[in-house]
Amino acid sequence: MGSIVKAASLITLAVIFVVASASAEISVSQNLSKTDIAFEDTTVFEIVLQWDGPQSAYRFDKPLNPLIELMRVKGFSSSISSTGTGADEKTTKRYHYVLVPTQSGTGHIAPVDISYLIWPDSTPGQLTTEPMSVQIAKPVAKPEKAARFPWLYIALAVVVLGGAVTAVVFIRRPKVAVEPSHKPEENVIAGLDKLKAEAGSDFKRFQSGLHTLLVTYLKEKYQFETGQLDERTIESSLLGTKLSESQQKSLAQWIINAERDKFRPVSPSPGETVRLESEIRAFFQKLK
Repeated sequence: MGSIVKAASLITLAVIFVVASASAEISVSQNLSKTDIAFEDTTVFEIVLQWDGPQSAYRFDKPLNPLIELMRVKGFSSSISSTGTGADEKTTKRYHYVLVPTQSGTGHIAPVDISYLIWPDSTPGQLTTEPMSVQIAKPVAKPEKAARFPWLYIALAVVVLGGAVTAVVFIRRPKVAVEPSHKPEENVIAGLDKLKAEAGSDFKRFQSGLHTLLVTYLKEKYQFETGQLDERTIESSLLGTKLSESQQKSLAQWIINAERDKFRPVSPSPGETVRLESEIRAFFQKLK
């Protein structure tokens, strides 16, 4: 009787193993919304992962780092959804990149490596996409100026005379100071001065203000959709910028740490606020 129960248990384990193996299958596909675009246009590069099972069957801890030539990432988002329940549940995860041209010619998207861990034993795996390319047209030439006719000279003389009269009136009016526009990097440096004065040695308050300051910089400098940035996508979003690899990693880590410190207890070492503020200030002074 004991041998029969033992045999039945082994059969049950074998069935469970087969079901787990079947659910462990994952596939990858990718597509481009347009493969032939004008220089002033955009195209959407999308990577789609699909598997049988719940969303928790796989973990994706490493951000994707697509290498893209002649284009940059203007916007990025990711999503995950499931249909069905139990044994019929199917999951789809999407990575969505909006690409804009930086040069005309043939833009290449290199194969993207996708690393993952299989739940529950954390077995590592990797998928790789296929290379893709986009034909980018030359920029549209600006229209030439209209031919000059004699009557245009008369109109020009009237405009000049009117401008002279306006200038005389304007000179006699009291001058109003105009605030000069600032570069995004200068705005960060000015913001650091204010933040340092307000936060003092309160590291948690400094980190909270720093996160807002750096996210605003990305929006002003690169027109990022900052509402879609999170800890897993911030590094991928910076790939399309002109920052070096080390600069991308530093900026991404400051934003990620600041976001975390807003919602967790922190015990900084003495002088950490001063050290971090000086490091970030030097970083943006080099970018001016």
